[in-house]
Amino acid sequence: MKKNGSLWCAMIFSAALLTGCGKDEEKAGAAPAENSPAVPAVQARNQASQVNYEMELKQIGTGIAMYILDHNDNMPATLADIAPYCAGMDFSSFVYIGNIGRMPGNAADVPVVFVKPEFCTGDRLPVMMADGHVTTVTIPGLSGKSMRQITEILVRDIADQTLKNKLLSNAR
Repeated sequence: MKKNGSLWCAMIFSAALLTGCGKDEEKAGAAPAENSPAVPAVQARNQASQVNYEMELKQIGTGIAMYILDHNDNMPATLADIAPYCAGMDFSSFVYIGNIGRMPGNAADVPVVFVKPEFCTGDRLPVMMADGHVTTVTIPGLSGKSMRQITEILVRDIADQTLKNKLLSNAR
C-alpha cells in the first residue's frame, strides 16, 4: 500500500485509538461480560464511531477556518455556510452554536460544534472549539439532556457574559 500523507496518518491514529494505545482513560460503557466475544466487538465499533465523529469535527473546523479567512474573521451563521469548504459532508449529526460574529480572542475555550447526543457513546461528547481543536467532554446523563442543557454545561466557565449569552441563544 502506498503510504500517502494524511490517509496513512489517519489509519495509524485510528488503529492506535481502537487498540487503546496512548490512552490512559478507561473505555466508556459497561464492564464486559466474562468470556463474551460480542462485547469487544461492540466496544470497538463504539470507539470507531467516536473516532469518526472526532475526525468529522476536525473537517468542520478546517471548513470554519477557511470560511473565517474569506469573511473577515466572522464565524459562519450556519454549518450550511461552510458546505463549499467541506464538499459533500453531512452536517445532520452535529449541533452548531458558533454563530457568534467575530472569532473570539479566547477561541480555545469557546465550544462551537458538538455531536448530537443520540450519536454519542455513553456520556462522552465530542466537541470542537472555536480554535479548531477537538476535545471530548464527559457529561453524566448526556442522552437525557436537551441541547440547551448541554450548551449550559459547555459554556459555564466562559467569563464573557455576552459571548456566553450568544452561545446559549444558539442552542436549540
